[in-house]
Amino acid sequence: MSERDKQEERSQDQEISSERFREIILDLEISKKREEDQRSLSEALLQGLKALTSSESTDDIFLNLLNSLKEVFDFDLALVLRQQDDQLYETAMSTGGDFRKVIWSPDKFFNRLKGGKPTVLGNVAKVAEWHHKPEKLLNYAKSSLYLPISGNHQHAILVFLKEENNYFNHSHKELAARIIPLANSALVNAEKNDLIKEKSKATQALFNSLPVGVMTINGEGIIDSEYSKICEEILETCEIAGESFYQLILAKTSLSQEEKGLTMSIISTCIEDRELTFQLNQHSLPRELEVMINEESKYFDLTWSCISNELDLVSSIILTIKDTTLIKELEENDRVKSRELEIISQLFSSNKDRLADYLSGLKALIDDLDAMDIAENEHNYRSMFRILHTAKGNARVFELYYLSRAIHEMETLLIESDAKNRAENKSLGINNIRSIFEQYYQSAVKFKILSPGDMSNIVNIELNLNQDDVKGVDDIYRDINEGDHSFDQRVISLVHSVQTSRSQSLPQVLTYTINSLSRVAKKLGKEKPTLSFSGEELRPFNEFDSVFQDIFGHLLRNAIDHGIEAPSERIANGKQDKGFISIHTKQEREAVLILVKDDGKGLDLKKIKEKGVEKGLIHQGEDDLQVVSKLIFTPHFSSRDLSTDISGHGVGLDAVIEILAGVGASISLVLDSREKELEFVGFTLELRFPKKMFYRSILALGDKKGDRVA
Repeated sequence: MSERDKQEERSQDQEISSERFREIILDLEISKKREEDQRSLSEALLQGLKALTSSESTDDIFLNLLNSLKEVFDFDLALVLRQQDDQLYETAMSTGGDFRKVIWSPDKFFNRLKGGKPTVLGNVAKVAEWHHKPEKLLNYAKSSLYLPISGNHQHAILVFLKEENNYFNHSHKELAARIIPLANSALVNAEKNDLIKEKSKATQALFNSLPVGVMTINGEGIIDSEYSKICEEILETCEIAGESFYQLILAKTSLSQEEKGLTMSIISTCIEDRELTFQLNQHSLPRELEVMINEESKYFDLTWSCISNELDLVSSIILTIKDTTLIKELEENDRVKSRELEIISQLFSSNKDRLADYLSGLKALIDDLDAMDIAENEHNYRSMFRILHTAKGNARVFELYYLSRAIHEMETLLIESDAKNRAENKSLGINNIRSIFEQYYQSAVKFKILSPGDMSNIVNIELNLNQDDVKGVDDIYRDINEGDHSFDQRVISLVHSVQTSRSQSLPQVLTYTINSLSRVAKKLGKEKPTLSFSGEELRPFNEFDSVFQDIFGHLLRNAIDHGIEAPSERIANGKQDKGFISIHTKQEREAVLILVKDDGKGLDLKKIKEKGVEKGLIHQGEDDLQVVSKLIFTPHFSSRDLSTDISGHGVGLDAVIEILAGVGASISLVLDSREKELEFVGFTLELRFPKKMFYRSILALGDKKGDRVA
């Protein structure tokens, strides 16, 4: 190539280089512009990110987004559409104009946005959702950008609108795609914050409205700051948060130091331990407390539970306190009223004609028992048991059940006493019986069942005779009864009238004892037995009524309790479901004989012998059934392992022996079988009474009456 050609080529390169330079300068300016735009966008995005991460509520999320994206998207109007439970979208907020009442029904376009991708739309006329929208709103919608945002619980669409000649482009869409994940994450966190705030508000509102006290206790036994407002009313103090549970409540209770220490130990041990530890120890925490607050007793019902974290470790103990003081007072008032009504009902059910005698005798009996020394006097101790057992049976005959229960409780108290505290426990029992006796007596007077003067001893003789007159009549009666028929018939008739007024037939004497058997049988799950009277008619003199009532009260109750089986057992053994008790009377030369027998299973001689050997009453080799059977008359002997208010505490037939001895009578037991086998054996009880205790009609001596069934 020539030198000239080379110069021309260099000249052309220089010209190209000038054009290229201008192109490079232009490219640099464009690049710089893009870099500045990118920096601006990045700064705006960073600002938006900071705003999102600082948002504490879902409303803040949307407000911060709208504010931070104003410069980036250069929009003329922005809307926040929130989807409701019915799937409709509601305009929740906007940057201009009041469009909050505008409702959007999602069509295919809106449903497609749930995929999470932003969308730029140039013509909203193609979207059904924009049809029939306010004209003022449509003026902005020449270009639109949609950002779908989803949290755990809600879905929203941010709509950015530009007016005519101002359009969203692809770069806006790319930027929106980078913003959406950040906005979604921020929305989820804000939802959690909203939920926590809502729960905190609800918890506090619940605490303030609860009718019971609720507080939480930490591992150091300190009460946390959150507690129900009523705690201040219950505990009568505002100083609760930060206080020691022990000092605030536990120290003021009637619990023992051991119980208080156990409670605090359980609270301390369970914190930061598995919830199972709390559940295993929960039953040992107190459920009821009597607390002294401002020198007055208050009663609390407590419920214990716990709060556990995600690791199933107990973080605090929840204590629910219910003030039951007023309920306790109302219950006590109701109990007193109910008891008074029951006492009145029992009094009205009793034989009012004989009630005065019983209450009078019981009052004297209580005084006698109170005066008895049983601390070191074993004879008095045994006698007291027999007297109490008889008094209990009589109380049941008159249907005075609170009295019979109190007497049974005193029996239990004494049987569980040792020699050192017998006297103290006797006083406790007597005071309780005396208190209940006074309730019966005061109620009887209050409701005119008795008059105050009825508590004096009353002689049950309708004729107004003094003791000399009575003795004279008895002498004439004895002479006539022994065969002296020299008396005028009018004298005989008069003596008969007097003696009749002073006596009743045995079934009449035992009327209330017999009636009480229904209740005894029902309590034992049995049928009331049929009672049959046979033999000669006997009329015990009224002065001996209590003797017969006491004796037969023991014998008949024992027959039902120990002898007569339950209906199912009787039927299985081929018997009637009801038991049968026969009382046969017979005149002997010097005495009156009464035979008592039931059709129960009889005496469990094997069990009786075992108990006798155990107590050292007989030796193991004893095989005389009569000797074994007579053990049932031994004081404090019972084949029962547990006592009841019916069977007593091994007191029964020994009490009968003492009562009989008091009137010169006796009792013996005759076995149905003489076989030397330790099994259930039937028996008959033979009671012998002095003839002087009965009146036998002198108008028809020798008459015998037929069987009488009760």
